[in-house]
Amino acid sequence: MKAGQFVSGSSLSLLARLHDLAVVSLAWVLAYLLRFNFEIPAEHISLMWLSLLPLVLIQFLTFKVFGLYLGVWRFASLQDLGRIIKAVTMSSLLIIMISFMASNYLLVPRSVLIISPCLQVLMMGGSRLFFRYIKERKLYHLSSSQGDPVIVLGAGETAVSLLKELGLSKAWRVVGLLDDDASLHGREILGVRVYGSIEQLKVFSRNLGVSHVIVAMPSALTKSKRFAIESANALGLKVLTVP
Repeated sequence: MKAGQFVSGSSLSLLARLHDLAVVSLAWVLAYLLRFNFEIPAEHISLMWLSLLPLVLIQFLTFKVFGLYLGVWRFASLQDLGRIIKAVTMSSLLIIMISFMASNYLLVPRSVLIISPCLQVLMMGGSRLFFRYIKERKLYHLSSSQGDPVIVLGAGETAVSLLKELGLSKAWRVVGLLDDDASLHGREILGVRVYGSIEQLKVFSRNLGVSHVIVAMPSALTKSKRFAIESANALGLKVLTVP
C-alpha cells in the first residue's frame, strides 16, 4: 500500500468520525428545539450544553464498538444502516439509563431522549446512502459516454446485475435490451430501454450501431438461448455470454 493511499484512507475515516460526532451534537440540539417549539427555556439551555459532552463520548464509544467505521461510505448498504440503528439504539438506552440515575442533577426531557436517536439514524444513514448515490452517479456518467456500444439479450435478473456492473465499466456501454417478454417492450431497466424482442436484433443492432451483443439468459431454455446466439452470429455480431 502506498503512503498516499494510507493517508487518504485515514483522512476519510477521521472525516467519518467527525461527521458522526457533528450529527450527534446537531440531533441533540434539534431534539431540544423540537421539544420546546424552538423556544428553549433558559434552564434547559444550560442543561442541554452540560449533557452534550458525556452524550458525545458515550455515543462515539458505542459507534466504535459496533464497527460503524469499518464500512466504506461509497459501498454503503442496508447492512450499514442496520449497524447504525443497533449502535444508536444501544447508546440511547445507555443514555436513558444514565439520565434516570442522575435525574437529581440532569433532568433531560423524555421526548428529547426519543427524538434525538431518531434524528441520528435519519441523518447518519441518509448521509451515507446519499454519498454512495453521488459517487455511483458520478462514476456512471463518466463511464456511460465511454466504451463500445453493446446490446444485452435478456431483461431478467441476470441482465439487471449485468447492467449494474457495466454501468461502471469503461469497456462497454449498454445501449439497449432485447427480450421476448412483450410486457417489457418500451420500458426501461436502470435507465436502459427494452426495445423489443430478440427476433428484432437485426433492426436494432443496425439502428444502435453495435457490433457486440451480450447474452444474459443463463436460466432460459437451451432452445431460446441457442436461438439468440445463432441470430447474433448470423448477423456477424460478436457474441459474449454470461455464465
